Amino acid sequence: MLFIVHLSHARDIYVSKKGNDSNNGSANAPFLTINKASAVAQPGDIIVIGGGTYEEVIRPARSGRAGAPIVYTSKPGEKVIITAMQALNGWQKDKGSIYKTKVNWDLGQENFVMNGNVAMDLARWPNNTDGKPFTLNSLRNDGGSNKNVSNGAFLTSSKIPNINWKGGAIFFYGDRPGSGWIAWKAFITSSSSGRVNFNLDKNPTWIRTFHDPASKGDFYLEGVKDALDYQNEWWFNSKTKELFVQMPNGTAPVNGKVQMRRRKVTIDLNQRNFIEIKNLAVFGGAILMKSNSNNNRLYKVSSFYGNHTQGIFKGFNAGKPSVEVNGKNNVVEKCEIAFSAATGVRLGGSSNKLENNYIHDFNYLGSYDAPLVARGGTDNKILRNTIFNAGRDGINFNGNRCEIGYNDVSRSNLINDDCALFYTVGGPQNTEIHHNWFHDAEGRGKLKKAAGIYLDNDAEAFSVHHNVVWNVEWTNVQINWDGKDLDIFNNTLVKAKGGTMGAWHKAGTKFTNVKVWNNITDRKVTDQAGNQETEVTWEPQSDKQNNLIDKNSFVNHAGNNFKLKPNAKAVDYGRVINGITNGYKGKAPDVGAYELGDNWVPGINWNPEFGPTGLGCYGLPGESCNNPDTGGDASRPDANLDDGIYYIENPYDNKKLNSPNGRTVDLANTSADSAKWEIVKLGNYYTIKNLRNNEYFEVPYAACEKNDTTQNPNLNFGTWTEATANHQKWSITKVGEDYFLEPLHCSKVVDRNNGNTMHLWAFQKGNKNQNWKIVSAEEKCNIDSEISNLAITNTTETSLTLAFDEIKNVSKYELRAWVKGQFTGNINTPAALVYKGGNSSPLTIEGLEAGTPYTLVLRAICASGGTTKLVQIDATTLRGKEACNNQVIIENFKVKSSTNSSITVTFTDLLNVKTYELRAWPKGQFTGNINSPRATSYEGSSIPEMTIDGLQQGTEYTLVLRAICNARVTTQLVTLNGFTKSSFARKEVSKANEVLVYPNPLKLEKITVSFGNSNQSSRILIYDTTGKMIFNKITDKNAVNLNRSDFGSTGIYFIKVEQHNKTITKKVIIQ
Repeated sequence: MLFIVHLSHARDIYVSKKGNDSNNGSANAPFLTINKASAVAQPGDIIVIGGGTYEEVIRPARSGRAGAPIVYTSKPGEKVIITAMQALNGWQKDKGSIYKTKVNWDLGQENFVMNGNVAMDLARWPNNTDGKPFTLNSLRNDGGSNKNVSNGAFLTSSKIPNINWKGGAIFFYGDRPGSGWIAWKAFITSSSSGRVNFNLDKNPTWIRTFHDPASKGDFYLEGVKDALDYQNEWWFNSKTKELFVQMPNGTAPVNGKVQMRRRKVTIDLNQRNFIEIKNLAVFGGAILMKSNSNNNRLYKVSSFYGNHTQGIFKGFNAGKPSVEVNGKNNVVEKCEIAFSAATGVRLGGSSNKLENNYIHDFNYLGSYDAPLVARGGTDNKILRNTIFNAGRDGINFNGNRCEIGYNDVSRSNLINDDCALFYTVGGPQNTEIHHNWFHDAEGRGKLKKAAGIYLDNDAEAFSVHHNVVWNVEWTNVQINWDGKDLDIFNNTLVKAKGGTMGAWHKAGTKFTNVKVWNNITDRKVTDQAGNQETEVTWEPQSDKQNNLIDKNSFVNHAGNNFKLKPNAKAVDYGRVINGITNGYKGKAPDVGAYELGDNWVPGINWNPEFGPTGLGCYGLPGESCNNPDTGGDASRPDANLDDGIYYIENPYDNKKLNSPNGRTVDLANTSADSAKWEIVKLGNYYTIKNLRNNEYFEVPYAACEKNDTTQNPNLNFGTWTEATANHQKWSITKVGEDYFLEPLHCSKVVDRNNGNTMHLWAFQKGNKNQNWKIVSAEEKCNIDSEISNLAITNTTETSLTLAFDEIKNVSKYELRAWVKGQFTGNINTPAALVYKGGNSSPLTIEGLEAGTPYTLVLRAICASGGTTKLVQIDATTLRGKEACNNQVIIENFKVKSSTNSSITVTFTDLLNVKTYELRAWPKGQFTGNINSPRATSYEGSSIPEMTIDGLQQGTEYTLVLRAICNARVTTQLVTLNGFTKSSFARKEVSKANEVLVYPNPLKLEKITVSFGNSNQSSRILIYDTTGKMIFNKITDKNAVNLNRSDFGSTGIYFIKVEQHNKTITKKVIIQ
């Protein structure tokens, strides 16, 4: 028998403009094309692309896999452009100032032409004299067909030039009262003097019926050769494949300067998984993750003019985004996405993330396109993006269970009316909109309906909290028709010309469960009437609580600093809102978006002046950036480090930069958090933060000038609470495998000083005290790795679910199960009863016996070969449910919690139950007969957790439970005594001063933290597994109930209780 074993080892594959596709792809023999590298790349490979412009499409030949993605990245310090544009040559004079050249392709409506850095206009009338796409440069028509005309529609204007407009197109924006929310285009079928004819078959029909030519509006005509009469205009003859252009001043085009779009796509990740694209730019073509694309990542990518289109279509959206994201678990992070007639990012799918991106200048069509169109997605996250310059909405949203937080959105409504910085319609959407800035929205000319947050017709199920909305021409918050289940909590709503809140209460509609609590505005508004909407201060059809009108509470109202001043009226003016005001300071929560002392700022955390990579401009049209001065030697290029956790090591003895205590920094042989540093790039510099004390690496400012001796212990390195000054900001450069650290305020590098106290010293090539090794401190898969934080997160009768901390570079995780006591330490002998493989946590192993204890054993198969250590955990499956019958006694009947007027109980569920019945009598009054005397209170339910209400406070009750079976028989009665709460009621605790957390794991809605008879204040903090604090509250009570929403998603969390004499941490599992 012959066994053939194939071992795959990840490698770096190099591409260079000086390479050759017959090479082997090594650093010394690179390929010429990205396509060749894609053809040979296997999971785990990194394709390193040398500087230059590549006229091809990044299309991986295959997918990567979990822990082993296929990565495309630029060579460190070099600039890579993937272009869909083709430079043109061979120009000939046509007539007058018009020149032409031949091309051999035609992209139809997606044809697009650039003259140097100028996006040229399709030949049009009136001319686009200012060259700005949002100003339209249009005229008013004097007549046209009415709303009922679809085929044979027309528009008239005595000013239309008497040329043949057949084959061209019309743009029309109708703005009669009650319309104006969309513009449209249509192909012209014929024309005559002062008239153009076209068909208006649009869907939805309101595109036509509310925006018909007869009702007047703004229009322009385009797309015929006779309109080619102005600088930077073009026209394409699709029959002869000739491009015609007119240059400024009538000059001939310069060969190579005019470019025409040749391909529609620059990056195609359709039907590809686990692909990463990093540190490069794309020009003129779209990035697609449209179908069957999962677990992909775009990072530090610049996209300009990604999907330009003429924009003639039947519906309300062009469907031509520059970046399209569907599928699952995709990430677009720290990218700049800019300029197109339609949409910037189209976000759908599920569990995708759009974070820390700079998205701007989209929707010149006035359609339902936007810089961000997030429609149809589920569980997506839109975080820390800066979004501006939009023809209609800044964000056009419709999704479910999404999070929209910490975004900075501005300058919408540049073409349309009756839209907003954030716009949505319908529901339920179960979405949270929080900690955003929405500001500076103003319509064109006489248009005024530019809103901040627009929850349009029948919007339902939104939590809108901690947003700042200002400088809008209409209302801060607009809600129309049947608004339902809307929470408007703790927002700062100021400087709105129309009113703080507005609504269209269409006849037959009404609001349901709309809560307006803890908000602040700057003026009282009375509706001015005259239109279908009402514009007021606080919405009359809402539940209004603890809202404040006061502009003097802000630090600087005139300067748009809406943080609160100490002792302002807004301080302590609010009410407690569970999950919203957690961690408030003072006697009560403050109103508005900022609690006193808060300093959050939304939007990107990098400097767009230097682009996403920090290397400056690519020289592409539309860029507004500079090339950074790193402050270092030009021979030492930027290290181009990805954000992450690193060790900074002496390459000769592996001692690490370390902060062992306080703010000191030294070198030590340790792998503790004191030697781990979070390195983040912000524009042209890095910050270096220690994981032990969460403070930033710094050198005293004076060290630059005074530390010129070989040792100066008074000017040591240390850490500080913030990184706002240049001696806390670092240039990290790299030569070969060596890294160098240089503070921005000084042209010197960190020097180990021959084992003495480290200091700053002038860079000297070859000085072995100055080079460092920077290596990832994040767990990676190898033979010494051990998977940590194993936890059973769900159990059923036949399955167990195991969660664990994932590690990097894993090919697959393997989970096996033996009956407890049968695992010998060898996974092969005896063989496991069941096996489950997977790419991520958690894993569910099925096919088990009910009520049986098992040993689960986990390991990882590394992408580079080999396996991690075995780790194990014991767990027992649930015992099978008993069938409901007249012999059964319901088990585990116990009190879960109580209030002044209610008691909540839980118990073991049964099969075939029609309903559970719970009754209560004051203790001593139950006789054993549920009918006599009659119970004080009754509750029925089909689930094994019930709350019985209507009880007296501070009273002990006998609770009686039974089940009505489907067969119309009942179970045996079971009884339990329980107290309602009272300030004088008996407190039941296990041990004095013991901190308890129960139930754990949490499967239902509430978890209790009990402090025993502590008689002291306690601070409760909740941390997730990344160490991020998500909950902070001080209480004088002996017990606190926490809601599932206080934790977020399912998983492992840590509850920390701080009292004056002790600190206790408890691990909890949220299922």
